[in-house]
Amino acid sequence: MKNKTLSLVLSATFLIFAYLNLNDPDPLLWVSLYVFIGVIHLLGLFKTHFPSPFNLSSTWLKFYVVISLSLLAYGCFYIPDLIIWLSASDKMDLVGKMKAEKSYVEGTRELGGLLIASMSMGYQYLSQK
Repeated sequence: MKNKTLSLVLSATFLIFAYLNLNDPDPLLWVSLYVFIGVIHLLGLFKTHFPSPFNLSSTWLKFYVVISLSLLAYGCFYIPDLIIWLSASDKMDLVGKMKAEKSYVEGTRELGGLLIASMSMGYQYLSQK
């Protein structure tokens, strides 16, 4: 029961992330990514209710790993932005204004979103195992 509640919370969280990214400079990428992750969490809720003659559980586990690793790999493109942010004097830029005036702030935020999404896929992997 606890796994289902957390999956539902994660799904709602990522759907809210998708909504908040509608005004992003590149909304198609981030809205589709967050909706995709939210739907995966919803599917994680329901997949245990439908018995299957096939060994789908191992397929789902591989799917979670592939998605998580893909998110981490994409996040590597934002590491230079993180390094610039870490060396900046004003760290409050990250959580200050919603509209980032510096490109490295936006990149660091996007890296954070990818890390959260990847960790949530790790949770789905462990909860379905």
